Amino acid sequence: MRYDRSSGLDTTLPSLFPGQSVPIIVNFLIPFKTTPQLYTNTSVASSDQTPPTEAST
Repeated sequence: MRYDRSSGLDTTLPSLFPGQSVPIIVNFLIPFKTTPQLYTNTSVASSDQTPPTEAST
């Protein structure tokens, strides 16, 4: 996983099998006066053995 400045997340998973999921919890503070909107969580898994795979929720 590459470093993400907004979250400070810099994590490498040693292995992940097809269909396996691993929860990674990142807390964010959304200011009170922020206009309500839909936020999309997107992650990309990549390896030296398979093409990158992207998922969003």
